[in-house]
Amino acid sequence: GKQVWLSGEIAKRKVHIWRSQIDAILIGYQTALIDNPKLTTRLVGGPSPLRVVLDDDLSLPKTHHLWADEYPTLFITQIKNPIQSNSLKSIAYITKDEHYQEAILDHLFKMGIYRLIIEGGSQTLKYFIAKDLWDEARIIRSNKALVSGIRAPFITGKLHKKEKFDDDTLEYVFNDLMT
Repeated sequence: GKQVWLSGEIAKRKVHIWRSQIDAILIGYQTALIDNPKLTTRLVGGPSPLRVVLDDDLSLPKTHHLWADEYPTLFITQIKNPIQSNSLKSIAYITKDEHYQEAILDHLFKMGIYRLIIEGGSQTLKYFIAKDLWDEARIIRSNKALVSGIRAPFITGKLHKKEKFDDDTLEYVFNDLMT
């Protein structure tokens, strides 16, 4: 029910570097609600990605960073005639059916979004993994343990590279379909 940091400072910096190298970052509603993330590149130089939030009924509080700050955000909704967009916050209706994830990626592609990180949460990741809609997973494993919480999704693929730093291990895994 609340945000918990497991990874160390080096891992956090790496995530911010990755964010500066992509076009967009996508999260689900629960992650947006519970973590109230900024999803920007605050720890390193470089541009922040477009933030994409799956918010079926546009119920994320307007006081959360994703609505209230000065960074562009795209909200994917199930409301057919959503409120008007502005220059920083835009809204897209995408039908939630068996092709929902593909439709999201198609919409982003048409916007010129070619490099996307799906950062979470667990359910959102599971949906894209289950449909094999991923090329590479970057898995940060920490030595810290939680006694409760939501388990990270299981992913299989070809281990490309492994790095160790602080108490974290970073694995780069390629989708078997892409190798």
